Amino acid sequence: MYETIMQAALKIVSRRRRTVLEMRGKLFEKFPGEDVVIEKVLVRLLEMKYLDDYSYVQAFARDRLKFRPRGKKMIEFELKRKGVDAATAARGLADLEIDEVETARKIFALYKKKSSFKRAKNQRASVFRHLASRGISFAAAQRVVTESRIED
Repeated sequence: MYETIMQAALKIVSRRRRTVLEMRGKLFEKFPGEDVVIEKVLVRLLEMKYLDDYSYVQAFARDRLKFRPRGKKMIEFELKRKGVDAATAARGLADLEIDEVETARKIFALYKKKSSFKRAKNQRASVFRHLASRGISFAAAQRVVTESRIED
């Protein structure tokens, strides 16, 4: 049974990166009642570096910042939902040195193209709400709003 579960795990991890918790869930779903064997497979995957939550954090954050910009708080929240412990997420994000003001500028640039921004009666408040909903800190949001010279 070990070989069968290992092959299934390698197939799962070959499609895309997974956290340890995600992989555990997939394997328990596919092989109910094989708890001991699944744990052995997970240990082996960790030893072989096919599973590594720290690397997952860094790759996830880089992709998120590039394709769907989010603030550090929002990325931490998403990682928590994926089963990454807070210490690993914090360490991985700290090592990336995320510039939250630059991220806020990117989010604002995308937002100001939307009709909801153009229709907003109070654009300044609308930008603050939008940036906050993307996990941007108040200080970074305030700086971007000030730089953009939005008048209300």
